[in-house]
Amino acid sequence: MSFLAKKEVGASLLGRIVVALQGGVYIDRRRKRAIPGVNAAMAREMRAGAPVVLFAEATTGDGNRVLKFRSSHFDAARQAGGSAVIQPVFLRYCRDRGPAGGAHRPAAGRLVWRYDLLAAFAGVLRAGGILCEIHYGDPLPVEPSSSGKFLAETAERAVRALAERARATSAIPAGRETG
Repeated sequence: MSFLAKKEVGASLLGRIVVALQGGVYIDRRRKRAIPGVNAAMAREMRAGAPVVLFAEATTGDGNRVLKFRSSHFDAARQAGGSAVIQPVFLRYCRDRGPAGGAHRPAAGRLVWRYDLLAAFAGVLRAGGILCEIHYGDPLPVEPSSSGKFLAETAERAVRALAERARATSAIPAGRETG
């Protein structure tokens, strides 16, 4: 699979190596005019058979709530055509079989998003290790007439439902949840 990564990830040698090994499409989030070209690159990846991972919040949160989804890149799924689908996924970070509350959730998020990967990884190690629950929803079909805004709103509702279900059915003991 390929990832949509902010261009800062490629600023370090380690970041470039990780993206090159994994496959990815870079975006300069300060240049809105670049969005159509990035969407076209994402659509090419999808037509070639590679799933493309999009963190639709387009920012790093503390993990306590789902943030609003940005619609800019959902149009790439429509452009890919064929039988494109959007797979809703909710990531829930946990620590030592308990919730990753307070300082631990941001440490996990920084490991994913920060372009200083070594510092982020060291922060996670200092936190004592972090587990990640991965919750999948039903795939959402992409119709040729679907707008990026509609797809983003539909995916956001699905991920919010996954988050609620994850919190209600988690293996984390009741009373230890912090968020």
